Amino acid sequence: MKNRTAYLTGDRKLEIKESEMPEVRPDELLIKVKHVGVCGSDLAFFEDVTIHGSVNARYPVVLGHECAGEVVGFGEKTSGFSIGDRVAVEPGVPCMKCSYCMNGRYNLCDNMNFMACPPWERAALSEYISHPAMMCFKLPENVSTMEGALVEPLAVGMHATLRAGAKPGMTVLIIGSGCIGLVTLLACRSQGIGTVYVADMYDNRLAKARAFGARDVINSGRTDLVEKVNELTENRGADIVFEAAGSPKTAELTQRVVKKGGKIVVVGNTHGSVPFDLMKIGSREVDIIGIFRYRNLYPMLIELISAGIIDIAPICTDLYAFEQIQRGFEDAHERKMEVVKAVIEL
Repeated sequence: MKNRTAYLTGDRKLEIKESEMPEVRPDELLIKVKHVGVCGSDLAFFEDVTIHGSVNARYPVVLGHECAGEVVGFGEKTSGFSIGDRVAVEPGVPCMKCSYCMNGRYNLCDNMNFMACPPWERAALSEYISHPAMMCFKLPENVSTMEGALVEPLAVGMHATLRAGAKPGMTVLIIGSGCIGLVTLLACRSQGIGTVYVADMYDNRLAKARAFGARDVINSGRTDLVEKVNELTENRGADIVFEAAGSPKTAELTQRVVKKGGKIVVVGNTHGSVPFDLMKIGSREVDIIGIFRYRNLYPMLIELISAGIIDIAPICTDLYAFEQIQRGFEDAHERKMEVVKAVIEL
């Protein structure tokens, strides 16, 4: 078999080249990749592999970590998989030895080997990849490999929802209706939460949020968000505020729209300092909860998709063939307000 890989060879330059077939270790599967989602982190590396000097990296590298495909081979120490099985691939490989791993919080593993980021040992944008079987999950017949690839961003939203302790009867506000905001909305709705408001500055994204089950949407470019939330909640504020925009400005807003005893959940990747009034945070007993990736969620999410409780497929707004990968990344980078989630189909 021959392999082909999309290499990032320079700033905003992807080239598909023939590559070696991956080594398959005894505990690994050989997977023919079918779909790969384009993540915001992929786009950051696409623009500048060092992310403006914050990462020690050099060209070429391979991107992609949201993926699913078909099993075409396996190592001698694997079990439970057959040729032809379709699997969703959880991209992080923890050490399973450190205290975080042993306590079940493997997303915090100091030795995590995560796809498409330093130390750049694995990535998804190849026709064939190898991956530890323990981090691969079979897809039922009614779940496509595109949906399997989208389990990864959905896991972020579900991890945020569960960490927040979101329950029916609560009022939830999600700031930002890009991919991460929308999967957080889907996760909240799957847990029976009916009162979810979504704020963003772009009507096309808010229309998507409404279609995904938001109780109401708020265009924060035209409406004062604090005033609107007070109006909707009788001046109490939201029980849980998810910051999913990744902006210092929206992160600062969270403390002004959360209720006493409520929770602020930091889902978006916010760079730069954010002014928080810790006196008000403390006196109002507001919890601030950090989110880093996810853990122990793939089987649950695949079941929720299979059962029709979560419809993840509409998250994909733009689908590109492997040969169109340059255009796909450029569209996702330049048309961020329109392209909620680009997916590469191999």
